[in-house]
Amino acid sequence: MEYRPLDTAKNEIRLLKILPPKSRSLVNQPRDMIHCILEHVSLDDYSEEYKSNSINRGTSWPENFVEACAREGITTPFDEGKAGTCPPLSFVYVSLVALSSLHGWHRWKWGDYFALSYCWGDSEDSRQIIVNGHEVRVTKNLHDFLETIYSHTLANSSCGIWIDAICINQNNIVEKNEQVKRMAAIYYQAFTTLAWIGLESNDSNMALAKLHSICNGDDSYMADSGKILEGLTLEEEPLDAIRALLDRPYWNRLWVIQEIAWSNLTLTIVCGNYAMKWSSFANAVGALLSIYRTVNSENPGGRGVIANSLRPADLMHIVDLSIQHIQTRLIPLHSTENIRKGLFDAVRQAQQTDPKDKIYGILSLLPPKVGSEINPNYSLPVKEVYIDFMKACISGTLNLEILRESQSCQVRRLANWPSWLPDFRDEVKRNFDFYNVVPYHASRYSEMDIRFDDSNCLHVRGVVIDAVDSLGFDFPSFLSILSSLKVVECDIDDDFAFKDGRHLVQPTQSLGLNPYQDEEELRTAFWHTLVAGRSAAGDLSLNNCAAVLDIPIFSFGRNTLTAQCVHFESFRKYNSHLKVGGRRFEDFFPLFETSGEPPSHKLVQEIMHRVSVLMAGRKFLVTGNGYLGLAPNTSKKDDIIAVLFGCTTPMVLRPIADKRYEVVGEAYVHGFMEGEAMDDLANGYFQAEMLDLY
Repeated sequence: MEYRPLDTAKNEIRLLKILPPKSRSLVNQPRDMIHCILEHVSLDDYSEEYKSNSINRGTSWPENFVEACAREGITTPFDEGKAGTCPPLSFVYVSLVALSSLHGWHRWKWGDYFALSYCWGDSEDSRQIIVNGHEVRVTKNLHDFLETIYSHTLANSSCGIWIDAICINQNNIVEKNEQVKRMAAIYYQAFTTLAWIGLESNDSNMALAKLHSICNGDDSYMADSGKILEGLTLEEEPLDAIRALLDRPYWNRLWVIQEIAWSNLTLTIVCGNYAMKWSSFANAVGALLSIYRTVNSENPGGRGVIANSLRPADLMHIVDLSIQHIQTRLIPLHSTENIRKGLFDAVRQAQQTDPKDKIYGILSLLPPKVGSEINPNYSLPVKEVYIDFMKACISGTLNLEILRESQSCQVRRLANWPSWLPDFRDEVKRNFDFYNVVPYHASRYSEMDIRFDDSNCLHVRGVVIDAVDSLGFDFPSFLSILSSLKVVECDIDDDFAFKDGRHLVQPTQSLGLNPYQDEEELRTAFWHTLVAGRSAAGDLSLNNCAAVLDIPIFSFGRNTLTAQCVHFESFRKYNSHLKVGGRRFEDFFPLFETSGEPPSHKLVQEIMHRVSVLMAGRKFLVTGNGYLGLAPNTSKKDDIIAVLFGCTTPMVLRPIADKRYEVVGEAYVHGFMEGEAMDDLANGYFQAEMLDLY
């Protein structure tokens, strides 16, 4: 099939319209195939009625539409609070088509459109459809969607569907580059987005029905927490079905991040012949995650079905996607704020065919001054695309925060890949900001001073504040921690093979040094470091976090423990012989419960959870001058620690030659997180210098 070029001056897109079975009277074409037409429409060609309604109401789509339906008593698939099972797709789709044609709400003179979010699937497994009288091959997954809705297609419908595989000429690189930058607007302006996650399988209808019940608060998991905490088996099959639903390839597709984030509030999940509003779906998954954590923290003696059936990594990924969807509603379209929270975590977890899409697939979610600097070009090498992205982030945000995403020393390094260049194909890594509400200010709003050159070097100005002297145990990565967050049975004493501390890097320069003046301040610095200077809620209400030092050293034999307890005890046990300020790490904790009122169980669990997630992929460190901190797992003795102008956290750098360094990653160093290095610079204690990063 030949494509007619899009007229960019008219803001044209192509829309696919599926012909109802009864209207398929084309000769010489198989009648059992799906027949469609592909049309050009202008997104500038609004109807007078819609423009009038939008202006008069003073509200935005879809709020004004939903309000109008409510005033007229019209039921929509977007109404909240429905009880019972999920509505069938036949109701949702037919209702959407009918609603999009309501008098006075026909947004364009030519009609309206939906956008489809889906997983392409195996390109080798394809089927044929008819488009404009020509046979066109599409992947089986897309064919499944078209086949599912075609029987519900209304004759003479003016509602089309935007599907990237068909509506973009995939063989025209120039058009593909242009349309990639328009995708956010296409999803944002769509009447709704249908998120097709595949055909019914593995009891997916049961899973959607259970999620629908949870969202509406009429579910046993929500209504009877007492039974949950007793570890009783409550309807194991629906939870297994939910796990299978969240394990589908759709959720790990990279473009889903942008498509969900930019879809409006009517975004609808479609699985087989059933549908569910995204907000209800995400709320139900969030509720399950909350229940999961409650079971995990409150029920160490029982193995509840929720804790055993679900994977928290799957639940968290849906929450990550929901965070991006919510942030799009909250962040103004022309905001100049920094890169949105959790975006790169979602990108790292997502899968894609072309590694360049790790960048091009999130352009619309970046601050405008960043995204506008990048023009998709699939003919460029991967490294060049990533370098252009790095430069755009730095120039667009006027800071070096993107450098904190670099972790090239932690993973395989491609040939000539600079250590300062993030590679989003790497394993998921949560930086400190993911867990914090209040950011750090290590460089205290200092103006960055940087320069790129052609030899893969990034020149940055900063202050070298110290060097790594000792390091604790190499704690597991974030994903391995997350995947094991469940009630487990373990034998900590048998599991720890390094009781003599030979796995630790003990201090040689900082022995006996205490830059925090006295013992009490050292203890304060110690517990501040364990929680990275923020409370369990990520804010500055830290006083109750001192309770971490009231948690006694336990001698566990074979016990059933919560995940938080297991990882916290693992962290303490492995680091027990590390020398910190002239004493052993374990000496900061009591052997047994102390006199007085102990901290609440809830507080202890919250602190344990924060310490556990913060330590994932990190080591406890002591600097040459005795400062305490947290550093990436790949840190080594004699790595330097620098505060770079324009970066909110200190960075660990590895010397490779005179004034030449590799980036290891971000660090927490207690005493240098709130601009203290800038004060020392002003007082002449430090000197600013250019550091060459390779």
